[in-house]
Amino acid sequence: MRMPLVLLARPLAADTWAAHGGQCPPDWLQSAPHSPPCGVSGENTAALVADLLAGPQGMRTLLQPIVRLHDRAIVGYEALSRGPQGSVLESPDRLFAAASACGRTLDMELHSATLALQRTQGRLPPGCFLSVNLGPQALACAAQRLPLGGRQDVLLELTEHLPLDGALELSEAVSSLRAQNVGLALDDTGCGFADLDTARVLQPDIAKLCITVVRHAGQGGPLDADIAHTVAQLHQLGCRVLAEGVETQAQHEALHAYGVELAQGWLYGRPVAVDTALRSLSQIRR
Repeated sequence: MRMPLVLLARPLAADTWAAHGGQCPPDWLQSAPHSPPCGVSGENTAALVADLLAGPQGMRTLLQPIVRLHDRAIVGYEALSRGPQGSVLESPDRLFAAASACGRTLDMELHSATLALQRTQGRLPPGCFLSVNLGPQALACAAQRLPLGGRQDVLLELTEHLPLDGALELSEAVSSLRAQNVGLALDDTGCGFADLDTARVLQPDIAKLCITVVRHAGQGGPLDADIAHTVAQLHQLGCRVLAEGVETQAQHEALHAYGVELAQGWLYGRPVAVDTALRSLSQIRR
């Protein structure tokens, strides 16, 4: 039995993005709120989040390299957000859980994305792209809310799975982004039960194989054939395929054999500060 491509998510609200004129209603596509992170009171959480959203201070942007599999050349970076170093909100899980606990998830996603875009503006070499993570609500208003003007090197990565109705609701937003030369990636494909309808609707430039699939790469048996089949299905839709979480040479070789074009993971480089990443890339390309 072939392993199906999967794009799962909770249902979205019935109101469409277009019905709101491209704006982001505060309750549309909003995740259920998290509890405050362990060790942080609700009142302190709101104050900490408000301080971080007030400006760039404290919020850090890290870059993890994305490589071309056949020669390991760096062709892009994923922007990853972190809270203040050494603070209770340093890790991304705690940072975004805190934002969710006080109803500021959308604000935190847009703020993180804006900082990543500002901190890399004009600094990526030709042929190198920046992948920025957004949930459905942030993606729906990204064309209006993010500093995307004039950039040709940005790929927005949808970080939550969508059912077909959710993909249809986002299709107009994606079209607006494409008009600005902004690409689209779908995160965590290949885990669970679903079909290709969502990918057909949104037509991503890149589909990222989820880390669970990648961990099974090269282990032999029927899973190898299933992964290769999923990759072939994505190629038929016109997507390039990116494997995330690659940690071993055996995984690298197997993914290359499956026809995967791109990869990221500790095998190629860990997330580092923007200046460090771009300085290293400049030295490599000399």
